[in-house]
Amino acid sequence: MAPSAIVSLLPCATVPSAGRGPVIAWRVWVQMDLSKLSQNEKLAVYASAAVVIAGLISNWGGLLFLSILAAVGVAFVVFLPQFSASSSLPGSKGSLMAALGFVAAAGAVITALQWIRYLGDIDFNTIMFYVAVIGALVLAWAGWQELQSEGGKWVFGSTASRPASEPTSTSAAPAAPASEPTAASEPPPAAYQPPAHTTPDEPEAPAERDPEARPPA
Repeated sequence: MAPSAIVSLLPCATVPSAGRGPVIAWRVWVQMDLSKLSQNEKLAVYASAAVVIAGLISNWGGLLFLSILAAVGVAFVVFLPQFSASSSLPGSKGSLMAALGFVAAAGAVITALQWIRYLGDIDFNTIMFYVAVIGALVLAWAGWQELQSEGGKWVFGSTASRPASEPTSTSAAPAAPASEPTAASEPPPAAYQPPAHTTPDEPEAPAERDPEARPPA
């Protein structure tokens, strides 16, 4: 059986009212299927839970609240496709996970440096703070690995969330056939010219006869 988590929201209890009967409480069931997540996403979810729970229990203040908010954001990015498949993220999943993971790690490390002289006081709150810091670092690592699995390119914006399976109109239009030469491209015929007026040939005048010439025998 695939592991899953059930979140139940109980906004009101069953309260009897005079004359109108009991008021039925309503619940919202949200199923989160961890089997559909990749290894990096599972690691990010576990690290987010550690940061949120340990960070709230430790109550160290500082910028640790920023790490808690970033951890909640990573969990939202991971489970959004299961809650609403039609919703789009403002960037690729790897880019958002890496960016939020770095924010969580930075907030935890800065808080640790701010209270560095108290890190040696080992008590329950200090241990929870250590867990939150380690969880924030693991969260950043998981986000970075998810980004590398997508090619290592930071992508932000609404266009980045469009499915890559949607083909775009890349088919080129067929080339227009070469136009055949038309009569217009041929030289126009010569204009008709009437023949020139000629006079009829005059008959040749008979040759003058030599009077001394003798007729043939």
